Amino acid sequence: LQNRAASMEVRLNSVIGRRLFAEPHELVNRRELILGDIESRMTASMKNSVSVKRRAFMAVQNIKLLTEKNISAKTHRFRIAVQSLDNLSPLNVMKRGYAVAVNGGGKIIRRVDDAEENFLLHVTDGSISCIVESINKGDIIGQKEDINIL
Repeated sequence: LQNRAASMEVRLNSVIGRRLFAEPHELVNRRELILGDIESRMTASMKNSVSVKRRAFMAVQNIKLLTEKNISAKTHRFRIAVQSLDNLSPLNVMKRGYAVAVNGGGKIIRRVDDAEENFLLHVTDGSISCIVESINKGDIIGQKEDINIL
């Protein structure tokens, strides 16, 4: 029993002689430094991660705004193009008081030489059958040359 007690005392003295018991504050301070370093690195990493995510989010927001702006601009240009086409539509031109004259062959009369004895005058709400009595060739201002086709 004394042998056993002596062995236990040696073990106890060995454990007490270790740094844990010899300098417990230094061990705690060292661990605090390690934990502080880990905490600093984790905080920096989290801040960096948040910063990267924030920049990515802002980039997505910028892309969204640019896309909306681009779509808006293209929609506006499309509406203007549609309006221009609508204004140039033959039906809308006729609604403004113009008519389309076509000869017997169905060709549009663009010049006095295209005219025939009979032609159709298409207006906005129908067509008018016309008979040519005479043709005055020349410019709008003056010089006219009478041509009889009958």
